[in-house]
Amino acid sequence: MIDLVSKWVVVNNMNVYTEITVIENFFYLRLSFNQGAAFGLGNTGDIEWRIFFIAVSAVIGTAMLVYYIKKYRTLSIVMKIAVAMMIAGAYGNLIDRALYWPSTVGFSGVVDFLSFEFWGRRFATFNVADMSLVVGVIILLFAIVIEDIRIAKNKEGKEDLSKPSAEYLADKEKKHGGEDEKL
Repeated sequence: MIDLVSKWVVVNNMNVYTEITVIENFFYLRLSFNQGAAFGLGNTGDIEWRIFFIAVSAVIGTAMLVYYIKKYRTLSIVMKIAVAMMIAGAYGNLIDRALYWPSTVGFSGVVDFLSFEFWGRRFATFNVADMSLVVGVIILLFAIVIEDIRIAKNKEGKEDLSKPSAEYLADKEKKHGGEDEKL
């Protein structure tokens, strides 16, 4: 909802490519329409590409939704939030791709309006759905890594490598009755 409302406000209050400086040399509001994929890839205006991107968005969004529903009980709260953010981002942009056509609303494509500048160069212009999708992916990756570390730490039969090498060797020798072992 935040994505859709923010796009509606921007489209109804800004002209295309007009820029509002929020923080000089850093953050701007700049309305643009992207008919392609991320970072404007495939932004040719061709109807075939647009239909392809609509189909890809629908398939990926639906796949994430099915995954979320099937795995809901086994996902941690952090993973649930991350996947929900990814689904919301995918569907937010899908709505734009599927519904915003010149014949119906007077413009075409995904509404982008958040623009950042770093070291004098403009970064990609994006929207709240894009942010939700990217932040969701980052959170999910961190949650997966943390979960994998937790599983590895609790795994039975592993050797304790947290001690300095001299202590480790002394403990190992005590456990095995002084037998010479190759490490």
